[in-house]
Amino acid sequence: MATNAKWSDFGSMDREKVLAATNQLLPQWVALLLALLLAWKLSQLIWALIPGPAPLIITVPTAALTQSATSTTVSIELDSITGTHLFGEADKAAAIGAAPLETEVVAETKLSLVLKGTIAATNQDQALAIIEDSKKEEKVYAI
Repeated sequence: MATNAKWSDFGSMDREKVLAATNQLLPQWVALLLALLLAWKLSQLIWALIPGPAPLIITVPTAALTQSATSTTVSIELDSITGTHLFGEADKAAAIGAAPLETEVVAETKLSLVLKGTIAATNQDQALAIIEDSKKEEKVYAI
C-alpha cells in the first residue's frame, strides 16, 4: 500500500496510512541526516590531519617587572663558593713534599689498547675495566 503523503497529512490519516507514509519518508530523512553527520566527521578528521600554524604567544612585560629586573644587581661572592670545598680538600703537605716520579726510557712498540668500558663500585676491589688490545680481544681487569 504505497501512499504519497506530506508531513501535514499525518494528523488526518488512520494508523495504516500513517505507518505507510512514515516508511516512505523516514528512510530518506535518516539517510540525509547520516550523510550530513558522516561529512561533518570526515571534515573534522581531515582538519585534524592538516597541521596549522604555530600558535602565536605574545608576552607583555609589566612595568613593575622591568624596573625590578634592571635595578637589582646580583653580587656573587666567589670566596664563599670556593671555600665550600665541594670536592674535598687536597693534602697540601703530601703534594709539596712528593718526589717526582722516575721514568725510564723504553723501546717503542705497536701495542694499542682501547678502554671499552668501566664498572664503578664503592668498594675498589669490585671496580673493573674492559680493555681491548690490538688483536680486537676484550679482557676484564680489576685493580
